[in-house]
Amino acid sequence: MSFPDPFTPGRIEILEYYTKVPFYHVLFEAVLVLWIIRLITSKTFRFREQKIDLTEKEEEELIEEWQPEPLVPATPTYELDTITPKVVQGKPGHTLNIDDKECLNFATFNFLGFVGNEKIEDTAIKSLHQYGVGSCGPRGFMVQ
Repeated sequence: MSFPDPFTPGRIEILEYYTKVPFYHVLFEAVLVLWIIRLITSKTFRFREQKIDLTEKEEEELIEEWQPEPLVPATPTYELDTITPKVVQGKPGHTLNIDDKECLNFATFNFLGFVGNEKIEDTAIKSLHQYGVGSCGPRGFMVQ
């Protein structure tokens, strides 16, 4: 069984590539490969933990002094209106009416101003009556 010659034109394409590119490109790739090898083989960095040696008496004193804090405070630190729901009245637009107070709506998808346009709403209602609505299927699939 004979092996193909390693210096045939198909075998040296990589060498030809590196002879045609600028030297700084080859140097940069070599540095990157060496850096990746270093990252893979190096140990992970660990912070030095400060170990404090205490006597048994000091440990007992610290344990007796320690008082755990409650997970939830006894009195709420927030205003009570933050947990009561807000009621949005009317159609969403540039402004909202929340609990009879007009507020600017920063979370609207009505950037084209279609909401509240009577002509667009009437056309949409007519097309729903004509074509119906469904999750799939051809036009007129749900028409009765």
